[in-house]
Amino acid sequence: MVWHARLDFAFIAIGTGIGMGLVSGGQVVHGGRGAAGEIAYLPIGADPFTHPEVLERGPLEEVAAASGIVAAFHAQLDAGTNSRLDHDATVADIFAAADDDPAALAVVNQEARWLALAIAAVAAVVDPTLFVLGGGIGSNPRLAPMIRTHLKTIAPFDIDVQTSPLGERASTIGAIAAGLALAKRDLFSELGDNDG
Repeated sequence: MVWHARLDFAFIAIGTGIGMGLVSGGQVVHGGRGAAGEIAYLPIGADPFTHPEVLERGPLEEVAAASGIVAAFHAQLDAGTNSRLDHDATVADIFAAADDDPAALAVVNQEARWLALAIAAVAAVVDPTLFVLGGGIGSNPRLAPMIRTHLKTIAPFDIDVQTSPLGERASTIGAIAAGLALAKRDLFSELGDNDG
């Protein structure tokens, strides 16, 4: 897959938080207030009407970021779901155990469902050709296939979801690239002003 050739894609970073960068026509979309891509605030997951406190972080972030995954795992244990892990399990432990641990599998599957709902919502509005997952959680290779499976159930058209080969470094590399592009634009703008 040649991602760099695509002019319309979304990058979703999932880790301690959740956010999205959207590229349309080869340009980063900022939105009218600079808030394009703040998918943490999608009303998916925690109900902001009955739990307004989730609006501080965002309903989706409340359930799909690292602390939400750990909380969901604790809920599985407290409900008596079988697990070889205990309450000290990290997100990495939960994902690593998901192949053969019922509680861990239930949590990872729910994570994939939350993200599939968010991706389907974004796809219905802006229809990027590709969604790329990154960040400490998003780069886990187990996640994208599960999301694709859920999307086949809920989306009316095919949605391409891939894991970034950059892993946790994707956000840093993207920030550097954006900074370089801005510096280049400013430099050439100044050079053009000096010619006149």
